[in-house]
Amino acid sequence: MNCKPQVALWVMVMGLVAGASGAMAPGQAGLPCSSPRPAEAGSSVIVTMKNGETARGVVVSSASGVMQLKSASFGQIAISLCEVSGIEAIPVEAMAVAPLKNSPPVPPPAVAKVRSYGLEAFTISMGFTGSASRDESYSAAPTFYALETKARARTLLNLSASYDDKWKATPLSSNVTQVYSGRLQQLFNTGANSAVFVSASAYRNNSQGIIVDQAYAVGAAKTISYPKGKNSYLESDLDLRAIRDEMKAPGPTVLLAGSNLSLSYSRRFDGPASPPGVAARQPTSLVFKAGAVPVFNRANSWQAYGTFDCFHPVTKSWSVGLQAVDNYFEIAPKGYNKNYLKMGLSIKYALPANPGGK
Repeated sequence: MNCKPQVALWVMVMGLVAGASGAMAPGQAGLPCSSPRPAEAGSSVIVTMKNGETARGVVVSSASGVMQLKSASFGQIAISLCEVSGIEAIPVEAMAVAPLKNSPPVPPPAVAKVRSYGLEAFTISMGFTGSASRDESYSAAPTFYALETKARARTLLNLSASYDDKWKATPLSSNVTQVYSGRLQQLFNTGANSAVFVSASAYRNNSQGIIVDQAYAVGAAKTISYPKGKNSYLESDLDLRAIRDEMKAPGPTVLLAGSNLSLSYSRRFDGPASPPGVAARQPTSLVFKAGAVPVFNRANSWQAYGTFDCFHPVTKSWSVGLQAVDNYFEIAPKGYNKNYLKMGLSIKYALPANPGGK
């Protein structure tokens, strides 16, 4: 009896059964490679490639050995199942976790910048003394600013210059005071009401014998609403700073290490709501700030300062008000004033913010 046709038929049948049962080695039916079973469409997965790289995303479809994956890192991509060593299902909320090893970082969502530049305040003051000495003084102090804010960060540049001339009835009695200052600050928000910052500042005042006072600081700030719901705030700043003071003769040039502790109070008084289509005015504002700078490495070198600003709007951009500035330098050289106090009327122009400006 010839059994060869029967053996051939049996081998063919067993092969069909094995193929129908998915037992074709070594991978999925119809794929000439070893690969895991693809996930269902809509599943959130972590795909591990045979070369060790990973991708995280949502399965769009799987057909003909190719899986379409929508990834936050790469967009929608096609992955050959022959190149995949493993597919792990993950819950949807885990998609927000930091990128996996060997995966490029997921870019943060775009955040609009807000930039504004302009003349913050221009202070004009005049003083007269009705005595025989006939003291008269005139001064002007423009203050410029450049402000850029982004999510969790703020950059602020502030420049100010003041010229004050006093004279008496006698010839050659003019006494000029020139004050220049500048400050650059980079602030990073660490919470809803807290921040850390780095700053650099410079100050010059010939009436105090200060050629230049430079300070480089790193510190932290905390703001609280007090009393709550009244548009009023208390802010405390604490920093450590390196200071370089260059004085006029006979004063020294010294390098100092110190700390700045300041407390400020601000209050905003909002006016009545503007009619539809009419730009809102700036609110009436009140700001008071006082601070002290103890010095650690040299006696009789501490500093103190205070500022007061009160502005009331007259148009949507222009405000008028009062300003006062007080700076005290214990280190001021002999023959010069340790304290400098200035008060005057102010005119303030506020430029509108420029979202995404350049």
